[in-house]
Amino acid sequence: MEPQSLKSYLPRDTDQIVIKWLDQLNIELKVTGPRQSKLGDFQARLGTQKSRMTINGDLKPLQFLITLTHEIAHGMVWQRYV
Repeated sequence: MEPQSLKSYLPRDTDQIVIKWLDQLNIELKVTGPRQSKLGDFQARLGTQKSRMTINGDLKPLQFLITLTHEIAHGMVWQRYV
């Protein structure tokens, strides 16, 4: 997913900081349909494969931002310490 297309899921005026965070990571981001078991997840990959992050697309903008921020934090920790 292109970072610019996230704007419709996020609260107003938050997209630029989220895009800045995502630019620091080498991940594949996918917005999914509703899931009962989780709101989002981060799947770390070794080697040349990109790590993967998914976020439920049915979340309200603030919920989407909080969940995405949480998953980005996982990605930043993975990138820095692994």
